[in-house]
Amino acid sequence: MTKNKDRKQTRKPLNESEPLDASTREALENRIKELEAENRKLTIQKMFWEQLRSLEREEAMNKRRGSSPNSENNSN
Repeated sequence: MTKNKDRKQTRKPLNESEPLDASTREALENRIKELEAENRKLTIQKMFWEQLRSLEREEAMNKRRGSSPNSENNSN
C-alpha cells in the first residue's frame, strides 16, 4: 500500500513539469492530429446514421399516411 502512495507522490503535476523535448512534443502533436482525424470520421459517421434513421422514420410515416385500401400493400 505504501508503494502505491509513493508512486502517486513522485508524479509531477502537469503545470510543474519540465518542457517537453522536441521529439516528444512532435509525437504528441502527431497523436493529437490522429485523434482529431478519428474524431471527425466518427462525427461524420454519427451524422450519417442519424440522418439515415430520420429518413427511415419519415419514409415509414409517409407509408402510413399514404396507405389506403386501393394502394399496394407495403409489407416487407
